[in-house]
Amino acid sequence: MKAVLKKIFLSVCWRLGLFHVSRYLMKDKLQILCYHGFETYDETSFRPKLFIKKATFNKRLELISKYRFPVLTLDDALYKLRNNKLPRNAIVITIDDGFYNVLGIAADILNAHKYPVTLYLTTYYVQKNSPIFRLVVQYMFWKTKKREVSFGGCAWNKNENMDVRIDNDKERERIIWDCIDYGENECSEPERMRICQLLGSLLGVNYQQIRDSQILSLLTLDEAKLLDRKGINIQLHTHRHYFSVDDEAKAKKEIVDNRKVLDEIVDYPTNHFCYPSGIWNKDQWPWLEQMSVYSATTCLPGLNNSECPAFGLKRFLDGEYINEMEFMAELFGFMELARALRKKTKDFIIKWTPDFRQ
Repeated sequence: MKAVLKKIFLSVCWRLGLFHVSRYLMKDKLQILCYHGFETYDETSFRPKLFIKKATFNKRLELISKYRFPVLTLDDALYKLRNNKLPRNAIVITIDDGFYNVLGIAADILNAHKYPVTLYLTTYYVQKNSPIFRLVVQYMFWKTKKREVSFGGCAWNKNENMDVRIDNDKERERIIWDCIDYGENECSEPERMRICQLLGSLLGVNYQQIRDSQILSLLTLDEAKLLDRKGINIQLHTHRHYFSVDDEAKAKKEIVDNRKVLDEIVDYPTNHFCYPSGIWNKDQWPWLEQMSVYSATTCLPGLNNSECPAFGLKRFLDGEYINEMEFMAELFGFMELARALRKKTKDFIIKWTPDFRQ
């Protein structure tokens, strides 16, 4: 019901011309769009925040073109932002992780529109040529039609009860994370693949089909090189999709290992970074600077002005769960205006209402 009311409210605001007012008010700010995977089978039903349909993505780019929002490269946009030379309502398009379907779907759509894009590529699975273990486990539990499964003899099942009701949300989440934690912390990649094969057998889900279809796989080295030849700019996203917030050595190693693989793919500097899973804090900023990183994008919503810190750039995370009117509201800066007004209202209440401060 809340989503329906929000859509109605935004539609009314659009008809009243308020989106165009917000576009003017936000004209000097930079919008950075973020995407992840692109659907080839049923991924948007599985993770609508992570994946987007081909038709939806193409429609997004058509809207950007229709309303004449300039799309810049990341390098160009950041330079112009810092020097107050940004064209009105400029946009940068970014893609995180490097799913295989970036090559199979997104690249051709972007090239058809002649829009530049930055791909933040995490590289562990690029080298392993196997699906992402965590996503495969979650996908198979989502996909199965079984209601109860016996996990007797499975090393990851830490519960004495071997029969698990996977139609029970709490039990299903427990066994999923027991499996993921065991695989990620105690197993090699070949052992994780064997876990997936066994799990597929227990759940009645074809693991080999998941592997062959590459719906949950990242690009291979050769595929990433092909994207580079298509003009897609490839940048840093850590090697293992993890960036420590309290261990400087581990954090820097992620950059070193990530950059080492990217050096096999591209022949230009990799100086832009994206925090994996949007987890970051300001203590990491000196580490990034020491590693010759010039910018870092977050998952915080909002637009960027010339005063935004280079290592705290905001983005709008788009996906199939976002309807067209919501996308338009972000594109035109209406949601940014709404966030600013909401913050001012909250600050006013805190300032003048003693009980609220407590």
